[in-house]
Amino acid sequence: MLFPATNGRRFTSRHYKIYYWIEYSVSKDKIFCFPCRHFSANIIASGKTAGNLCFVNYGSKCKIWKEQTLSLNNHQRCKTHVICVQRWNDYLLVKKNHSLSIANQVNNVRQQNIIENREHLKFLLKAALFLSKQGLAFRGHNESDISKNIGNFLEILDMFANDKIKLRLQARYGNYTSPEYQNDFISSIAQCTRQIILNSMNKFGVYTIMVDETKDLSKKEQMSFLIRFVDKELNICERSVGCYGSNPYYFLKYCTFFFTSVLWTL
Repeated sequence: MLFPATNGRRFTSRHYKIYYWIEYSVSKDKIFCFPCRHFSANIIASGKTAGNLCFVNYGSKCKIWKEQTLSLNNHQRCKTHVICVQRWNDYLLVKKNHSLSIANQVNNVRQQNIIENREHLKFLLKAALFLSKQGLAFRGHNESDISKNIGNFLEILDMFANDKIKLRLQARYGNYTSPEYQNDFISSIAQCTRQIILNSMNKFGVYTIMVDETKDLSKKEQMSFLIRFVDKELNICERSVGCYGSNPYYFLKYCTFFFTSVLWTL
């Protein structure tokens, strides 16, 4: 291919073999720098003006093409060009292997954090489920570092947790062992247990509600709700679905919740 001639000299394709980073415009008869045009990201060398950069905003053209080699060599050695070429190479490497991209690495770290958080919460829920099933207290009288017994929940975590979970438990944030989180675990377990009981009822949905009042160890009256039903295998079952305070105000509130939220799902 013949390129436009200037003073009897013209651009040749041999330049591509020596300067792989150049791109030639036939219409303008000028040479541009591909990496500097696309990967400069506002990098400006000292003494240069933005929007008026050779090989970037306007092409390089010598009246004597023989002198163009000197201009190309000078540009190839400048610091901004070296940075842009490195960015170009990084882009090609990421394009070839997507796992090396920053977005992919950030996503992998995020997915790993999600997996670790789930494993951590799974272990905490197992401890809460064990104590709930056995009817044991969660908290201790003294849960400070100098206490010899910091409560059943924390003692179980300290006894059976692996090194990774123990390291997480020692963190100031994100250990999920406070009394508020323990109450959340108990509430979540209660909701799942209640839903399992309701799902085990047969398709006819025939049931009987039994309410009984008793006092706990602190002499506080508690209202217990039990449901008697026939399961899908035609077995007669009695299950407790809640125990609430017998205060008139709260009793009405709990009854409304029980009938609208619990039995409404049947």
